[in-house]
Amino acid sequence: MMKRPVFWVATIVAAAAVLAALAVSAGLRFYTVMTPSMGTTAPVGTLVVTRPAPTYRVGDIVTYERDDRSYTHRIITANPDGTFITKGDLNGAADPLPVTPEQVVGHAVWLGPGLGWLWQGLPWLMLGGLAVYALSLVRPLDRTWQWIVRISGWTLVFCLVAVWLRPWVSLTQLAYEPSDLGGVIMHVVNTGLFPLDVLGTRLTSGQDTMVHVTEQNAHGLYTLTPTLGFYWWEQVGLFLLCLIPFGLSFLIRAEEVTPARALPEVQRAEPDESGDGSDPGNGGEADGAETEWIGSLLEPEPAPDEPAAPSAGDGVDKDRRRRLILTSAIVLAIVISVSVISFASTSAALTAKVTNSTNTTGTRTYYNCADAVSSTANPVPFLAWALGTARSATSNEPDLSGNNRTGRYLVASTVNSSVGCRGTTASVVFDGKSQCLYQYGNPTATAPTTFSIEAWFMTNSKALNGKIIGLGNSRNTSSDNTYDRHIYLDKAGRIVFGVYYNEQKIVATPVGPIYNDGNWHHVVGTYSTSAGMTLYVDGVAVATAPQPNINADTGYWKVGCGTLSTWTDAGGATTTEKPAYFTGQIQYAAVYTTVLTAAQVQEHYLAGAG
Repeated sequence: MMKRPVFWVATIVAAAAVLAALAVSAGLRFYTVMTPSMGTTAPVGTLVVTRPAPTYRVGDIVTYERDDRSYTHRIITANPDGTFITKGDLNGAADPLPVTPEQVVGHAVWLGPGLGWLWQGLPWLMLGGLAVYALSLVRPLDRTWQWIVRISGWTLVFCLVAVWLRPWVSLTQLAYEPSDLGGVIMHVVNTGLFPLDVLGTRLTSGQDTMVHVTEQNAHGLYTLTPTLGFYWWEQVGLFLLCLIPFGLSFLIRAEEVTPARALPEVQRAEPDESGDGSDPGNGGEADGAETEWIGSLLEPEPAPDEPAAPSAGDGVDKDRRRRLILTSAIVLAIVISVSVISFASTSAALTAKVTNSTNTTGTRTYYNCADAVSSTANPVPFLAWALGTARSATSNEPDLSGNNRTGRYLVASTVNSSVGCRGTTASVVFDGKSQCLYQYGNPTATAPTTFSIEAWFMTNSKALNGKIIGLGNSRNTSSDNTYDRHIYLDKAGRIVFGVYYNEQKIVATPVGPIYNDGNWHHVVGTYSTSAGMTLYVDGVAVATAPQPNINADTGYWKVGCGTLSTWTDAGGATTTEKPAYFTGQIQYAAVYTTVLTAAQVQEHYLAGAG
């Protein structure tokens, strides 16, 4: 006969298999929302259940896939060619690229706020639960202690999974800008499950607001630290919920220490003193027989002036009752104390408990990429080009450094609304065929022997890509005779930074991470004869190498183009693919005649990424 635990495990597994089969046959797909773009409609942590439909209409929330990533947004426009324009409810602009019907997985048939976190953690909860159950059977414990071990272990598993996923408290900054009154205006959204109080504004999951922040910390960051925004009755409910495992263990233990209802005591009669075996209670009819009687029922009540004789178990029962009363008093005291402390000072009692690192958000001195490379910045760049931001497509690119080193496009520029720098509206598209932005006017008299070059780029091209930024001695991309001081992307998606002195000197990103992933990245290369070469990606130094010498060249600084005919990939291997043009999008390219420090690179990255 199957044991009960095995039976229940088999039943649960069978039920899960049946439900999975039904879901697959119905075309259902399950997703967890991980970004706040859908606001309160589908906050972070929402479980989205989708199903294909014959047609999709404006207003439908659909999940579509692009570049191996899934997006859940709302259809706002149905184009005549059958494609759709989508937009997140919280986004200020529509998605940059149209969505084809083939990319649509299905429309949302059900949204479960918060349940996505459970979906994410369910495999670990099940594995942990089974491990705890098996552990409770290792030692020969009685049934009461087995359940205490299980409840305590399951609670610990739940807490560990929650610490890993961190679903409870999170505040995400969407954008920021300088305030005329000083400080910054931050656009923030609650991406956790618990309500937050943000400078007096209560935000539930998915809600956003604009707040004026003036407080700075010792490092010059504008900081915003929210507190929990529970109502009093929500706090009571939360604390009672947290006490459920303790309460269950207490009840199980209380059941053990509470004596069972007294049952009639069955005793055997003593033979009478006469020795005839008769029972004085039945007239002596059962001669020599052992007669059973219910002692507790026949026992005479004590006389009023005689105290009742204590039974053998009275002392134990009183001791159990005292422990039960004491335990109840302790539990009640804990509940009352925690509630009083939390109600007396929500900020003091609860903010100290919040340790989620995303609970504090800050900005650097620079509020956007334009500020980071402007003439008021330190250091002042040799030249700086925005590449499409806050302007119409044009043949010239103004120099943000104030040095009047205008850039010119080889062909008319095309802009795209996909951007790497927050607060901007467009970037320039490089087609990999003819587009090039080069330094217009006289060439650099002598290329600096101490310099930094930086840019924001995005590409999903899996071929050997072209230069992101670099130096060449000709405006015509294919006519460079000398070319170095450049950053480019190889076929494997690794970033390479190179200089030249009698031979190629390169540093590159390590094997593993790839940067042709369709996401925006910030890249900086620095060089000096004393410090050598350093490559930074997304604000972090990823490669360094000493290099005491460099050729003294002259030439034009270029973005998105330049000869690479003799340069190797990140691993040092030569290749026959030598593209002269970059494929992808670029923003905010700049050249400095100083070495940016690690702190300055981090500030420039945060200016764009937030």
